[in-house]
Amino acid sequence: MDPLKLVVLDGDTVQFDTTFGPAVALTPPVAHIAGSGQFSVNGKKICISGDEASVKVPGVTYQSGIFMGGVGEVVIEKLQGQTAPRVVSGKPVMVKGVKFVAKLKVISKAKSTSSPPQEDPMSEYLGTGEFITESPTRSTYAG
Repeated sequence: MDPLKLVVLDGDTVQFDTTFGPAVALTPPVAHIAGSGQFSVNGKKICISGDEASVKVPGVTYQSGIFMGGVGEVVIEKLQGQTAPRVVSGKPVMVKGVKFVAKLKVISKAKSTSSPPQEDPMSEYLGTGEFITESPTRSTYAG
C-alpha cells in the first residue's frame, strides 16, 4: 500500500530549484498554485490534475556557462508522483510527492561577453521543483 501524502491546497507554495541543467536561475523561482477542485479544506480548494498549468514565474534571470543576462519563464513541465493514485470522482488530486519536472523557457537569450557577443543556442532548459505545503500539521491526506 502506498503511504499517504499531504494534499496540495490553493495557495500552497511551488518552489523551483535554481539549477536547470547547465543553466542557473539567479534567484529561486517561487510561485503559489491556484486550486480548482470541487472540495475545500479549511476554506481552501484542493488542487487537482491540470491546476499545475496555472503556475508560471515570469522574469527569471538566468546564466548558462559563458552566457549571461538571459531572461526566461519557469513552469511545471510534468508531474511525477504528485497525484493520488485512487480518487472517488473527478480528476486526480494533487499531493506533495517526489520532485516534478520544471522548464525554464527562454524569453530573452543570454549572451556571451565576447566580441562580438554570441547568443545562448538553447530555447529551454529542464529542472525540478516541489510543492511546499503551507500547513504541515494539517491532517488532509490522499493515497
